[in-house]
This record gives sequence, C-alpha cells and structure tokens, in this order.
Amino acid sequence: MTLDYLKDVLLDLPKETNAISESILNQIDTMKKAISSRAFCGEPGTNDLAEESAERLLKAVLQWQQRRDMERQV
Repeated sequence: MTLDYLKDVLLDLPKETNAISESILNQIDTMKKAISSRAFCGEPGTNDLAEESAERLLKAVLQWQQRRDMERQV
C-alpha cells in the first residue's frame, strides 16, 4: 500500500461514516413511522393472548365511571 492510498482511504472514512449514519437514522425514522401508524390503527398488541385488550379495559372503566356517577346522583 502506498502512502497516497492510505491517505485517500483515511480521508474518505468520515464521508462513509456519515453516509452509514444517515442510512441508519433514516431506517430508524421509517420504523418509528410504521410503529406509530400501526398504533393509531390499533394493530400492535401484546404477545400474551391471555391479556385483555385495551378496548375491553376502556369499556370496563367507562362503565364503572358511569355507575359511580349514577350512584353519586342518587
């Protein structure tokens, strides 16, 4: 290897590092968007099938609040 070759390789390292970093950041951004999109569509869930769904839990909480409010009025 010649000294000029080594110099060229060393000078190109920051460019390559920046390109790789940008690529990784773009992939992370894409994953964030995909996760957010799925979350707003209600797609992600738990791996534990025994766990109740968030929708069912929300309904139960709303029913409990309604019963509590009705009891307070009486």
